[in-house]
Amino acid sequence: MQKEQVQYSFLALFVWLLIAVFSAAYIYIGYLNLTHLRAGVDLGTYTQLLHNVSENRVPPFNTLKEMVAWGDHAHFILAIFAPLFSLWPHPMFVVVLQVIALTTSAWPIFAIARKKLGSAFFALAMTIAYLVFFGVQYALDFDFHANTLTAAALAWTFYAFETKKWRLFWITYVLGLLTREDAAVFYFALAVYIFLAYRKQYRRFSLIIGTLSLIYFFAVTYFIMPHWQASGTPLAYFDVPESTRNPVALAWWIITNPKTILQNMTESDVARRTMRYLFQSFGFLPLASPFTYLLAAPNFLARFLSPEGQRHMMNFHYSVSLVSILAYGAILGTATLTSIPSWISRRTSSPALKKYIIWAAAVVLLVGTLISSWRDIDLPLRQLLSEEAFNHRYGLEVPYAEVLQLRNSISPEDSVVATSGAIPLLAVREEIYLLQEMPVKPVDWVILTLRGNTWPLSQAELVETVRSLRSSPEYELVVGSTYLAVFHHR
Repeated sequence: MQKEQVQYSFLALFVWLLIAVFSAAYIYIGYLNLTHLRAGVDLGTYTQLLHNVSENRVPPFNTLKEMVAWGDHAHFILAIFAPLFSLWPHPMFVVVLQVIALTTSAWPIFAIARKKLGSAFFALAMTIAYLVFFGVQYALDFDFHANTLTAAALAWTFYAFETKKWRLFWITYVLGLLTREDAAVFYFALAVYIFLAYRKQYRRFSLIIGTLSLIYFFAVTYFIMPHWQASGTPLAYFDVPESTRNPVALAWWIITNPKTILQNMTESDVARRTMRYLFQSFGFLPLASPFTYLLAAPNFLARFLSPEGQRHMMNFHYSVSLVSILAYGAILGTATLTSIPSWISRRTSSPALKKYIIWAAAVVLLVGTLISSWRDIDLPLRQLLSEEAFNHRYGLEVPYAEVLQLRNSISPEDSVVATSGAIPLLAVREEIYLLQEMPVKPVDWVILTLRGNTWPLSQAELVETVRSLRSSPEYELVVGSTYLAVFHHR
């Protein structure tokens, strides 16, 4: 017994070392993106949100989107971190928060795998698959999005349920709901799974979770958030026609339009590749568990009911919500596979055979991870380790030092219009705007970085904007260099 405890202690230490290494890598990627002006509006949005809440401006107004931030997404959980942000008011706080929340959630997944299957090898393979998952890589490489916090909360909720730690379950459940309005849909799906799989044990419990989740979702989406929107129109979780944006019509539209969902999932090479890689990343093991189908359904509906092609891609942050679901589904699926021999014949249900099945599942898991989440050169971790890809991505000279100097010299009370790459560095202020065209209303500063992320403007459009501002009587050119133009309102 003592020997097993020592072995587990070393195993746990190794897992936390893995988590620390990947945390450092992802934080470094976030730092590189920020200092090479590759970050953008989303990181700036959340930086300004935390700044406003830390300054007691609640509800926080997002000048980048010209609306109250919580009318766009109900990420109330960020208010909890505002006091910490006031100690380090910098976009890197947001980057570090996201990385630590997501990478440390690999621990509960490891613990579930170890407890459920009793295999250190499988638990380690699952930890690696979780930390390297392409959805995690792309999300942590793409500014900040609150669904990363949803994925982390779900991992701890699954762990709490699996280990029957009910106090932890309720804490993570509440925190999970606060990450985004759509988190409640995942928790409702979890309640349905618990009801179906453990009806005799947890019937009442599942009904309570399901009811509370539905109440929260509809209350926030259809009553609270519209108060913070100029139109007052509910932003339904699913991207569907305007005529269906009420609960009853929405449900009926989804039920009667399965063809639309299947077409969007399968009609393009991009969507088919995403679907294959999602399950392939975990060795297709999640397909062996009904849990996966129930919990993944909200994500698939939201993505593939939408006509927006970018939602169907592997890139960006759309897949990260599934990492905890696919990981837990893979564990449950493997547990199901170990039971198949006993369904066939009692003679074949030996501990040795079960062990071989689990080892084979671990190998398949690692192979799937290698193919889906490591092989492609455009994956952030691969680019970090490839000298050629790294130089291509971060080799350009950008005016980061100059923007940083401006950040320290311009008063936080001044209003600023800037290009995307500079937005996060300048977002610790009440008024900041994205340059999309010539400033319509007077602002104190216009800061144009001609390298890095310039979305939505092209280089030619930026050059034309610089030319227009130079000839404008309202603005004075303060800084003019090869890659930076700064104008001050006269």
